[in-house]
Amino acid sequence: MLHWPQLSDQERGAIEGLLAGCDTQVAQQLLDELAGALETNSIKTSPSRWFRAVVVRCKRGEFEPSAGIAVADRRIRHRLEAGKKQEAKRVAAPEQVRSHLESIETLLKGRSSSGGH
Repeated sequence: MLHWPQLSDQERGAIEGLLAGCDTQVAQQLLDELAGALETNSIKTSPSRWFRAVVVRCKRGEFEPSAGIAVADRRIRHRLEAGKKQEAKRVAAPEQVRSHLESIETLLKGRSSSGGH
């Protein structure tokens, strides 16, 4: 799944066409570069015209990511933080743990008082 910068439907459609047949990893690098250029107000034309020029450079082997590096780093950091939050949610609250332990103790006491059956 590609991560897209905020674009109008028209711009996104034009850029999707430019990405047709492009490797997913390269496509994401190009989209990250676009996002970085948009964030820094570096685009003097339209996003799709700017992107077309970057795709041409990429096809020539002349594309060197710059503004997109920070965008990709930020996305990875957010993903890691979200993963940590999800992991933290999986940990039971202390009162839940206590309640479960008490239930287990009750069950075990019942077994030992009935001769282990």
